[in-house]
Amino acid sequence: RCARFERWVESSKAAAVMQSGRYFSMLEAAAAGSPHLPPEKERQLKLDVERTWPSLSIFAEGNQGRQKLTNLLRAWVIYDGEEALKDASIEPEQDNPDSETPAEVGVTAGRGKSEAVGYVQGMNFIATALLWHSGTDEAAFWLFVAMVRHYGLRSMFEAPDMHGLKVRSFTIVQLVQQEMPDLSAHLAEHLRNSLS
Repeated sequence: RCARFERWVESSKAAAVMQSGRYFSMLEAAAAGSPHLPPEKERQLKLDVERTWPSLSIFAEGNQGRQKLTNLLRAWVIYDGEEALKDASIEPEQDNPDSETPAEVGVTAGRGKSEAVGYVQGMNFIATALLWHSGTDEAAFWLFVAMVRHYGLRSMFEAPDMHGLKVRSFTIVQLVQQEMPDLSAHLAEHLRNSLS
C-alpha cells in the first residue's frame, strides 16, 4: 500500500466499518448466486470491468487487476443488499412520539439510505483508483464502504436522479470558475456546456 492510501484509510475512518472475514463471505455469497446479484447485474458489472482502463498494466490480460476489481464490486453489491435488508428490518421505538413511522424507517435508519443501490456505472472507476493505491481488493473495498457511509457517496448513484452527482458536479464547476476563470471560459466555449 502507498502512503496516500493509508492516509485515506485513516481520514475516512475505514477501520470503523471493517468486519473481519465478511469480505470473503460476501465473495462466497456472490459465487453461490446471491439474490442481491442477479445475472443481469453481474453481466453489466463484468462488461464495465472489461472496459475499465484496459491499457493500464494492472488491468492487462493475464494480470489480477480485473479479477480484483470484479471481486470488489461483487462484494459491494452483496454488502449493500445485506445492509439495506438490515436497515429495513429496524423497528422504530414504540414509546418515543418522535420515532419514525414504519414507512420512514427504510429511508432514515442506519445510514440514511432508502434501498440498496447495488452496482452502478461509474463505481468501477472509483474502485479502480482505490485498488491502484491499495494493491488489495479487500482493503480497497472497505475504503469504498467508508466513503459511501461517511462522505455521502451513495447519493451520487441513487435513483432516480443521482442528486449527489449533480451537487458535486455543480461544486466543481463553481470552483473552476472561481479559481481558474480562463480554464472555465475555455471549457464552456469548446464543450458548449454550462461552465460559464
